[in-house]
Amino acid sequence: METDGLGRLARAAGLDDNATANLVTLLEDQRTATGQLPTDRTLIVERFRDELGDWRLVLHSPYGLPVHAPWALAVGSRLRERFGVDAAPTASDDGIVVRLPDTTDDPPGAELFVFEQDEIDDIVTEQVGGSALFASRFRECAARALLLPRRDPGKRAPLWQQRQRSAQLLDVARKFPDFPILLETVRECLRDVYDLPNLRDLLGRVARRQVRLVEVETATPSPFAGALLFDYIGQFMYEGDSPLAERRAAALSLDSGLLAELLGRVELRELLDPVVLAQTERELQRLTPERRARDAEGLADLLRLLGPLTPEEAALRCVGAVRLQGVDGALPHAAGDVQLRGVDGASAHEVDDERPQGADEAVPSLVDDAVPSAADEGADSGAVDEPAADPRPWFGELAKARRALEVSFAGRTWWVAVEDASRLRDALGVPLPIGTPAAFIEPVADPLGDLVGRYARTHGPFTTDAVAARFGIGPAVAATALHRLVAEKRAVEGEFTPGANGAEWCDTQVLRRLRRRSLAAARHEVEPVATAAFGRFLPSWQHVETGELRGVDGVAAVVEQLAGVPIPASAWESLILPARVRDYSPAMLDELMATGEVVWSGHGAITAKDGWIALHLAEQASFTLAPPDEIELSETHLRLLDALGASLAARTQLTLGDTASPLDGSAPSADEHPAGAALRADAEPIRLPPVLHGGGAYFFRQLSDATGLLDDTAVAAALWELVWAGVVSGDTFAPVRALLAGTSRTTTAHRTPRRAPRGRAYLPRPSMPTRSGPPAVAGRWSLLPERVADNTIRAHATADMLLERYGVLTRGSVQNEGVAGGFALMYRVLTEFEDRGRCRRGYFVDSLGGAQFSTTDVVDRLRSFDTDRARSGDPARRGKALAIAACDPANPYGAALGWPKGDGDSGHRPGRKAGALVVLVDGDLVLYLERGGKTLLTFTEDPNARQAAAAELAELVRRRRVDSLVIDRVDGESVHGNTFAGFLAEAGFSATPRGLRLRRQP
Repeated sequence: METDGLGRLARAAGLDDNATANLVTLLEDQRTATGQLPTDRTLIVERFRDELGDWRLVLHSPYGLPVHAPWALAVGSRLRERFGVDAAPTASDDGIVVRLPDTTDDPPGAELFVFEQDEIDDIVTEQVGGSALFASRFRECAARALLLPRRDPGKRAPLWQQRQRSAQLLDVARKFPDFPILLETVRECLRDVYDLPNLRDLLGRVARRQVRLVEVETATPSPFAGALLFDYIGQFMYEGDSPLAERRAAALSLDSGLLAELLGRVELRELLDPVVLAQTERELQRLTPERRARDAEGLADLLRLLGPLTPEEAALRCVGAVRLQGVDGALPHAAGDVQLRGVDGASAHEVDDERPQGADEAVPSLVDDAVPSAADEGADSGAVDEPAADPRPWFGELAKARRALEVSFAGRTWWVAVEDASRLRDALGVPLPIGTPAAFIEPVADPLGDLVGRYARTHGPFTTDAVAARFGIGPAVAATALHRLVAEKRAVEGEFTPGANGAEWCDTQVLRRLRRRSLAAARHEVEPVATAAFGRFLPSWQHVETGELRGVDGVAAVVEQLAGVPIPASAWESLILPARVRDYSPAMLDELMATGEVVWSGHGAITAKDGWIALHLAEQASFTLAPPDEIELSETHLRLLDALGASLAARTQLTLGDTASPLDGSAPSADEHPAGAALRADAEPIRLPPVLHGGGAYFFRQLSDATGLLDDTAVAAALWELVWAGVVSGDTFAPVRALLAGTSRTTTAHRTPRRAPRGRAYLPRPSMPTRSGPPAVAGRWSLLPERVADNTIRAHATADMLLERYGVLTRGSVQNEGVAGGFALMYRVLTEFEDRGRCRRGYFVDSLGGAQFSTTDVVDRLRSFDTDRARSGDPARRGKALAIAACDPANPYGAALGWPKGDGDSGHRPGRKAGALVVLVDGDLVLYLERGGKTLLTFTEDPNARQAAAAELAELVRRRRVDSLVIDRVDGESVHGNTFAGFLAEAGFSATPRGLRLRRQP
């Protein structure tokens, strides 16, 4: 169908039959090679090896050279920083080509092309000075300015001579950052040649998941990649003949102020919030109450993290420290005073990670409160809630243990960590006390750089004079060290503090945090979106009916986002995957399971033919698997576990995995079984231990032979009981499908039973063993992977997955997931995430409280679904109906959002039950259909919404998502005569004595 449509478009564009056939063949070959075609909403990152065995990365993108060229510059900069190689990425109208030397580590993939939206301008501006484009544009600008005059105006100067003279002029001009031709050249490159606004917009849409980056690895270049490589080879074939100016790559030192004025950029001084600056400084300096030291160990951490401290500075950072005279909890900035700033050699993130012992992990955030509350101000202003702590006895303990030293420099007495002894001696000439351990006096590579770098990482913006005064060195020496940090991309120079004058310095990570927090503070007063906007956002965030995902990669993306969520087995391949993956077929899921990329686990039975099942990526299964349920183990269970190689010693004092497996010989009798003694009538029931070790993969016949039982039905039932307990799983989804289609008279949650055709007698047959076993136990069976036992690691992984799953994480979403520890535990982890800059907290969705967590890019996407914007913008969004399973994670109602009050008093209450369906119209809940479809609840009287909801309900049957629907009651009343019956009839339902019915057409 798509090929026919493409052919019609090609012929309409004027292509003849041959050209159309060639175009269709090319696109089909590309789709076969990479799984899908690159579009404006799907970018492909293809990875393969070249003839020399090196890696080639090709980004397939339709956005053109003005976007790709600056993007390639940023990619080249990242490769130099991470790998120390000049990969020379090459951009064209159709994408970017990168060549990487072969390494033992895994090569980079799609993450190589992902940049923060607010950092791309600075990266490109920094890198453009070393590009061939800059050299050629500089020559043109210099010629227009008559800086390259010709001796004879009547004769044309050879191009190679112009390049030489331009290169010489450029070498001289590099020494003058405010040289007008340099600035004009940069302006021309960034504004006239590059399309940075569209690149920023594209990176923002990538961050908001509106544009996907799909990574594929191929054995040979795809057709599109082959065309890009042809241009790539052509550029490097004659590299040795390239002009001198175009081949020279030297960093330009530009006047950032003049350049910003030329480009019309907003200075950071106008963007950074003064309150954010002050609070961040206090957090980095450990002046907030929850970060102060509580004992000698905490004081040792302060010395290690902040560097040298005077006794007075240390007192400010100890619990209950009395406010010193002239110090109100903030750092003094009086004229002539040395700023009380610490020094730290760790990164800004490490400062947050390595808190003093005993300090509370919950750090107050500026994301929610741009202006601190009165209570916070009181706590930070030096109010004494605990007895004052004198740090001098703690210093004595540390000195006695040779963990701290008392030294003098810059006219003051300091306490320092013993690890800094060699740095202070070599950088500042500080004499070390006798008896300093020899291990700490070995020289280091850059002692002054370490001290100044630590100073930068534990402060907000600062001046050169502040560093010089702190360490008692000259301003020129301090400036040299700071310039080295800038060259290493560990610090930046600019104007940051509002109201200040002159150049300042700031650590790159600290500046990123300041910008992020200031932006959050600026958005704090923005009104939250309506709940209906969140109802539209969440399905789109999870790719429901967006058409974005397709193929095996699309199925893998869905599994990654929904990893560990129990969903009825009958819904996975009828309502969940087909709604998210455009061309879903069961073979795609089977392929992922056959290759070991995806595993499935049971989480309890619903009926004899259905149960709760979760899918997991194999590499993440140890984090996403829930603990197994406790069940009483029968003899058959024990023999199955024994055959699978499980070790039950944790609870039963038996180690079945250490005994000879029955698979190696004849099946043991009950008396010979290791657990035989525990199976006596008077013995305590054996239950599953929290962890099962060992295991192998075996076919059902191997397992049944090991049990010594001839009744396949009994063995299969015991095996499925272990499956529903979350202990055992198969390597294919075929047993689940066979179970759903079984001959049992019970129903599944989301499918009506299929009865035998009339006239065929139902004659039960004896269950005789077959070599392959029953269909419901096909494939290999094995124990599920071992769960991660560390609660901290598991909690962090869970928080990451929940943010990825819901975009905006609320209390209701966490509670619906049934996370161990509940929202209280997740709140602590998410607060730490917020402190590290991995998420932000705010009031994003109305009526859901302030404890909501998300990221800036996701919040921007959420706001794009706001009611006013959605209805005044894209007409396709108005009145859009969506029918999904009630337990689908894409359904916000009953989890993040509460169930609305119904229009009738039917006695039925909506819930996230297996088999139930919900219909959302424009994000609002309109219909709730109970399991079986007999009872329907409505939540609006809007006729347009009702009509759209009824039509979407009928589409479920027509798209073969459900077999049939028979609606008997609406809001507690008979459907016959109800006003909603008209909408159902219009949608295609027909009246029967049992109610209004719609069947799937054969």
